[in-house]
Amino acid sequence: MKSWKKGIAAVLCAVMVMGLAAGCGGSEKSALDQVKEEGVLVWGTNSEFPPFESKNGAGEVVGVDAEIMAKVAEKMGVKLQVEDMDFDSLPAALQSGKIDVIGAGYTEDEERLKQMDFSTKYFKAKQVVVVRKGDTSIKSKDDLKNKKIGVQVGTTGDIEATEIEGAEVSRNASMLLACQDLKNGQVDAVIADSETMKYILQNMGEDIEVVQDIVYDDEYYGLAVKKGESELLDEINAVLQEMIDNGEIDQLLIKYSAQG
Repeated sequence: MKSWKKGIAAVLCAVMVMGLAAGCGGSEKSALDQVKEEGVLVWGTNSEFPPFESKNGAGEVVGVDAEIMAKVAEKMGVKLQVEDMDFDSLPAALQSGKIDVIGAGYTEDEERLKQMDFSTKYFKAKQVVVVRKGDTSIKSKDDLKNKKIGVQVGTTGDIEATEIEGAEVSRNASMLLACQDLKNGQVDAVIADSETMKYILQNMGEDIEVVQDIVYDDEYYGLAVKKGESELLDEINAVLQEMIDNGEIDQLLIKYSAQG
């Protein structure tokens, strides 16, 4: 009798475990399924990065990434919701599910690849060093040692500056604020993304300039999704490739760069 009861108990336990496992598996939806079910694609960005994202007079986020994301949402048949936040808050927002995709002039690197998957690359950029116009004390990377360097927090420029021997890094919410600190003499140099700096120089070009002899490796922007969300990434890549092939992204760069 005891062995019979034990056998029944074991079977019941096994059935319950399988039922729980099936229930858990069935409730776990992919990011793409969730987006299509809710009818909303949530795009996380930082609007302090022209020409890829900035705010117009009406407070709307516009720019190259904004138009890319609008096209992705349109092709998916869903609405686009914008979550504008601090640049260094984007990874946590992606991991927590607050946003579905990061698009913010976002560079793929080894650390980010541990928790995100990146799309097809759609823009080649590089870091540049900017100084006050006429300042000849910084001509090479070695000259940046022990200097006070302005950056936008969480960006590649932040990473580069952190690795400079003896450098004091001044972190700002935007590259524009970093450049204003440079103009006012609060920092010695700024390390920033080339395309955004080109945009800023259109307004501050009489005060600051790029050090032409300091060159960093090329980097590439992509859109990032939570690791393993391959279906959502496939939808994004299809749109990106179409926009690359038909020259639409090149045209967007011209359009928004001219608005500086």
